[in-house]
Amino acid sequence: RHIREINNYVASYRNLTDASANQKLDEVLSIQQARLQTQQEYVPKFRAVLPGVAVTRFFQIDNKLRAMVQCNIAQIVPLAQPPPSAQGMNPDNP
Repeated sequence: RHIREINNYVASYRNLTDASANQKLDEVLSIQQARLQTQQEYVPKFRAVLPGVAVTRFFQIDNKLRAMVQCNIAQIVPLAQPPPSAQGMNPDNP
Protein backbone atom coordinates (compact mmCIF):
# COMPACT_ATOMS: atom_id res chain seq x y z
CA ARG A 1 0.00 0.00 0.00
CA HIS A 2 2.79 2.40 0.91
CA ILE A 3 4.84 1.54 -2.19
CA ARG A 4 1.77 1.98 -4.39
CA GLU A 5 1.17 5.44 -2.91
CA ILE A 6 4.81 6.44 -3.42
CA ASN A 7 4.65 5.32 -7.06
CA ASN A 8 1.39 7.24 -7.60
CA TYR A 9 2.89 10.34 -6.02
CA VAL A 10 6.11 10.19 -8.07
CA ALA A 11 4.05 9.90 -11.24
CA SER A 12 2.08 13.06 -10.45
CA TYR A 13 4.11 15.27 -8.08
CA ARG A 14 4.75 17.94 -10.74
CA ASN A 15 1.06 18.54 -11.39
CA LEU A 16 -0.63 18.22 -8.01
CA THR A 17 -3.87 20.02 -7.47
CA ASP A 18 -4.86 20.95 -3.94
CA ALA A 19 -7.46 18.17 -4.00
CA SER A 20 -5.02 15.49 -5.13
CA ALA A 21 -2.35 16.70 -2.67
CA ASN A 22 -4.89 16.51 0.15
CA GLN A 23 -5.95 13.01 -0.94
CA LYS A 24 -2.35 11.81 -1.04
CA LEU A 25 -1.59 13.29 2.38
CA ASP A 26 -4.72 11.66 3.83
CA GLU A 27 -3.63 8.29 2.39
CA VAL A 28 -0.12 8.60 3.85
CA LEU A 29 -1.57 9.46 7.26
CA SER A 30 -3.94 6.49 6.99
CA ILE A 31 -0.99 4.20 6.18
CA GLN A 32 0.94 5.52 9.19
CA GLN A 33 -2.07 5.09 11.45
CA ALA A 34 -2.58 1.50 10.26
CA ARG A 35 1.08 0.70 10.91
CA LEU A 36 0.85 2.11 14.44
CA GLN A 37 -2.37 0.19 15.09
CA THR A 38 -0.68 -3.04 13.98
CA GLN A 39 2.22 -2.39 16.35
CA GLN A 40 -0.19 -1.72 19.20
CA GLU A 41 -2.00 -5.00 18.47
CA TYR A 42 1.23 -7.01 18.56
CA VAL A 43 2.80 -5.52 21.71
CA PRO A 44 0.58 -7.55 24.09
CA LYS A 45 1.20 -10.73 22.06
CA PHE A 46 4.96 -10.21 22.25
CA ARG A 47 4.80 -9.37 25.94
CA ALA A 48 2.97 -12.62 26.61
CA VAL A 49 5.94 -14.68 25.41
CA LEU A 50 9.00 -12.42 25.71
CA PRO A 51 10.61 -10.37 28.48
CA GLY A 52 9.87 -6.64 28.45
CA VAL A 53 13.41 -5.68 27.50
CA ALA A 54 13.32 -8.02 24.49
CA VAL A 55 9.99 -6.57 23.33
CA THR A 56 11.25 -3.02 23.75
CA ARG A 57 14.47 -3.84 21.90
CA PHE A 58 12.52 -5.47 19.05
CA PHE A 59 10.41 -2.36 18.54
CA GLN A 60 13.45 -0.10 18.82
CA ILE A 61 15.21 -2.07 16.09
CA ASP A 62 12.04 -2.08 13.99
CA ASN A 63 11.76 1.70 14.35
CA LYS A 64 15.42 2.22 13.45
CA LEU A 65 15.08 0.06 10.34
CA ARG A 66 11.92 1.92 9.32
CA ALA A 67 13.71 5.25 9.85
CA MET A 68 16.53 4.12 7.57
CA VAL A 69 14.05 3.13 4.87
CA GLN A 70 12.15 6.42 5.26
CA CYS A 71 15.44 8.33 4.98
CA ASN A 72 16.23 6.58 1.71
CA ILE A 73 12.74 7.28 0.39
CA ALA A 74 12.99 10.94 1.41
CA GLN A 75 16.22 11.30 -0.54
CA ILE A 76 14.72 10.08 -3.80
CA VAL A 77 11.10 11.29 -3.63
CA PRO A 78 10.79 14.95 -4.67
CA LEU A 79 8.74 17.56 -2.87
CA ALA A 80 5.25 18.35 -4.15
CA GLN A 81 4.99 20.91 -6.94
CA PRO A 82 2.00 22.96 -8.04
CA PRO A 83 0.92 22.55 -11.66
CA PRO A 84 3.05 24.67 -14.06
CA SER A 85 0.16 27.11 -14.64
CA ALA A 86 -0.11 27.80 -10.90
CA GLN A 87 3.60 28.26 -10.19
CA GLY A 88 3.54 31.97 -10.93
CA MET A 89 0.82 32.40 -8.30
CA ASN A 90 2.90 30.71 -5.55
CA PRO A 91 4.60 33.34 -3.33
CA ASP A 92 7.29 30.79 -2.43
CA ASN A 93 8.18 30.21 -6.08
CA PRO A 94 8.40 33.56 -7.93
